[in-house]
Amino acid sequence: MLSRRSLLFGSAASLLQGAPRPELQPYFPSPAHQFVWRNWDLVPADRIAAALGCSTSAVQELGREMYLGDGDAAREYDERLRFSVLRRNWFFVPKEQILPMIGMTGAELETLLDHDAFYRAHLSKQPDVQTIRLGSRARAGKPLRWFEPPPQTGTPEPRFAFERALAEPMAAPPRQRTRKRPATIAYPYFCPYGDILALDDYQRYYPQGLLQRMAAHGVSAIWLHALLRDLVPTKLFKPKPHRLERLQWIVDQCASAGLGVYVYLNEPRAVREEFYERHPELRGAPGRPGDGLRCMCTSAPATREFLFTGTRDLFRSVPGLEGVILITASENPTNCYSLTRTPDCPRCSKRSAAEVIGEVVASVERGVHEAKPSAEVIAWDWSWGLIEDDPQASIIAALPKGVTLQVDFERGTPIVRLGAKAQVDEYSISVPGPSPRASAHLALAQKRGLPVMAKTQIGTTWELATVPFLPVLDLIAEKMRAFHRNGLSGGMLSWTLGSCPSMNWELVHLLSSQKGDSSDPVLEIARRRYGRKAAPKVRAAWKIFSDAFRTYPFSNALVYSSFVLEGPAHRLYPKPSGLSARILNSFDTLGWTEPFGPERVAALFRKMGDEWRRGVELFRAAISEMNDSQRELAEQDAVVTEAAGLYFDSIAAEVTFYLERNRSNIASAEARRSLQEQLRAAERLLALCARDSRIGFEASIGYVFLPLDIREKLAACRYLLEEVGGVRA
Repeated sequence: MLSRRSLLFGSAASLLQGAPRPELQPYFPSPAHQFVWRNWDLVPADRIAAALGCSTSAVQELGREMYLGDGDAAREYDERLRFSVLRRNWFFVPKEQILPMIGMTGAELETLLDHDAFYRAHLSKQPDVQTIRLGSRARAGKPLRWFEPPPQTGTPEPRFAFERALAEPMAAPPRQRTRKRPATIAYPYFCPYGDILALDDYQRYYPQGLLQRMAAHGVSAIWLHALLRDLVPTKLFKPKPHRLERLQWIVDQCASAGLGVYVYLNEPRAVREEFYERHPELRGAPGRPGDGLRCMCTSAPATREFLFTGTRDLFRSVPGLEGVILITASENPTNCYSLTRTPDCPRCSKRSAAEVIGEVVASVERGVHEAKPSAEVIAWDWSWGLIEDDPQASIIAALPKGVTLQVDFERGTPIVRLGAKAQVDEYSISVPGPSPRASAHLALAQKRGLPVMAKTQIGTTWELATVPFLPVLDLIAEKMRAFHRNGLSGGMLSWTLGSCPSMNWELVHLLSSQKGDSSDPVLEIARRRYGRKAAPKVRAAWKIFSDAFRTYPFSNALVYSSFVLEGPAHRLYPKPSGLSARILNSFDTLGWTEPFGPERVAALFRKMGDEWRRGVELFRAAISEMNDSQRELAEQDAVVTEAAGLYFDSIAAEVTFYLERNRSNIASAEARRSLQEQLRAAERLLALCARDSRIGFEASIGYVFLPLDIREKLAACRYLLEEVGGVRA
């Protein structure tokens, strides 16, 4: 079983090894055409031209050849789309041509990639790629007929349009309540992940309308990510004061909507070797292979002093902060045990992992509580399995009394799908929880008298991250009832995804507040949203969706490195690419289907798609029984709901295609059928994306896919059906 750490750090050789080679697709007439296509909706034409070394008019002419229209990428979202530019270009465009398109220097890009392990792991090593120039206009005999203009279905909703809708203040905002403990914490839906306090436009991501909607759905606090060394001056680091000033503004803005603010810290964050030329006594274990980072050894008193004084002064500077959330293993290299059970550190290797982790948490707890005794310090058990077998009794025993233990609610749950066994090593909606690990951790903490809370997801998860919600309310209700049975009244209910206001959050708020006289809270939510007449059919549709999603073939490799993130927008490879899978990027490998195997995965997703389609038909039948305002809301919900089902259909079809391709049966009837299924799913998803700009969005990346990615999938399907299969699409 692949852990998330394996996916981040490349230790699972069977899935992640392999020298990358340039990714050039045969349905493009030339590399320059592929270059223009991949950047058309991300980068202004003049920047594309500068990177290609040609005129803007030449770029626009290539765009017209591929029916790209007259549009020019909006400069307003340059920073939001930087990572999308990197994702689309990394495997066929030299870094020197990418940098001017994203407006960064090489050093600035390295700083961005160092900020979180996710970014560098997602891209991995760049292939040996050649400079792309305009060159000849097209390769002989390769027409452009694979590319067709998008269907004319009215004016498409602009990308990021949902931000303006959610930012609009509510007509009747919720009354401010006394903030409860444990808190109900979520991430603001469209706030970029990373160094938000470095962005000059940071205020736009915390509008009153969004914060009010979060409060109305029962959220009591938001969280944001920061590096301690960037926030407060200490003996070791001297940051500028602007981040603290911006953090204070966010705290005040959230307070006006009745929300608190927690800072997520993954500390002490590893630094580059140059730091240790000045502080050799702090040099700890190495970071990931090739990243040039070293842990700041917490066995050194000066590192613990940094954690203590840094958090103390953070809460003195911004006393309105509600608390901190601590991850002490996995993610980024921090303490010497953060990535390993056998640290290459002369001091920490002689100590236990529990002692080191407990010391890190205790240093932060002392600092926070010296400045603000009422603040909450949350120690999250995320990935403690890296350094101690489940359950992590020794680490929990080493935690100081003044902290709250947050447990991963579903992680460690064994599952069986079509006879194949697996284990959930993530948060999950398809598995309600609690896992045996979560139950053990709750019991150990409660025995010590530590307050407890849980980490889970409510709107969606990495199981299907690029839709704003999954309407599987029976699974959500089951999860929240399990919360209550285990004495949990609060939790961190979203990572960077899953926090879009939806019926799922309405249900959680209903169950948490114990309001409503219905014995069936899911039916009550259907009545509130769509009226009493339509509610029974909606409720039945939600039951179908929940039962279908319960069969999801969960594995870490599948949720992090498969087609599920993009569904019908996932790029199709006519020939084996030679590119190795990595976190959130599977290319054309099928190793991620283990331990189930590709045939089981295709069968499970096909069955899920069939059942989901039946639920969509029932949901749409209920719309005729609603009034105008209810119908408008239901139509919006139906777009997202139908889109989710298309992912399942397309995943099954694409797995089938690669099975046939890898058997040298690319022209078989089964391969053609799978291409036609992918074509239909992509055509329909393109139409749905035109109606809802949330589809394809995820805050840590921005847009995982855009309508142009779906159009490229259509071009690939047409190419294969005609060029290889002899069928005109």
